[in-house]
Amino acid sequence: MLIILVIISLVALALTFSKGRNAIWGGATAGIILGAIVGIFKPPFFTTLGYGFVIGTFAGLLAEFLGFVSDYFRKKG
Repeated sequence: MLIILVIISLVALALTFSKGRNAIWGGATAGIILGAIVGIFKPPFFTTLGYGFVIGTFAGLLAEFLGFVSDYFRKKG
């Protein structure tokens, strides 16, 4: 299951690569950093790192989506 989520996260990062800095890349970076810190103290390291990456990427994806929805309703109303 983790492998599927990592692949989905990598696809999301690849699709937003041309946009430059955005919430998805920031979330992935924060997830990797926090996953590495937690992984040092709670083995297995790479599994914890993977979960951190996935959670961070999905949090960034949610932030980008909410920003898109906010912009849509701001322009519409």
